[in-house]
Amino acid sequence: MPTTSPLNPAIICPAVATAIGPVLAAQFPAVTLVGVDWFTEHNQTHVYIAVENTACGNLTEQPTPDALRALPYISLETCADISRAIDDAVDALPELAQVAYHLDVGSPGAFRQLTTAHELAFYSHWPVTLTPSKKSGNKAKPINGHLSTSATLVNADGTEHPLALDDLDAGTMVLALNPTLPKAT
Repeated sequence: MPTTSPLNPAIICPAVATAIGPVLAAQFPAVTLVGVDWFTEHNQTHVYIAVENTACGNLTEQPTPDALRALPYISLETCADISRAIDDAVDALPELAQVAYHLDVGSPGAFRQLTTAHELAFYSHWPVTLTPSKKSGNKAKPINGHLSTSATLVNADGTEHPLALDDLDAGTMVLALNPTLPKAT
């Protein structure tokens, strides 16, 4: 299980995002930076860059499962191209000068956990599942629905469940994309 690095992710992640933003904008205009993560797994430090095709985000209506499957997701080849393009910008960061790390670039994946306001906005109208984490001790059942544009989960009967970013960031609640859910009626 990944653990947080002893270096401060609150400093490193924004620095990485700032450094690679111009490279992505210039060389990959159809790509959106979804997030940057910094973690240690199996004694290896990783800088993980999550990117997505811009067409996959900021949807104006709730997509059908067929529409989700038809979206132009990021390919493995594009991730490799992005990794090569941003490598020098990340290596040049003074925050990482004395650190050995692996640079990983990938698409967030179908069941990505969402934790930031940027992610909630980018994935508006996507189907999601909200689940209490095991560490929270909360035994409530998962709630399926879709994200509204106001950081709210709306389930199939129209009930709105406001999302607290503090709970998502602290890991007491887990909000994940769930493209297998049928479109709410």
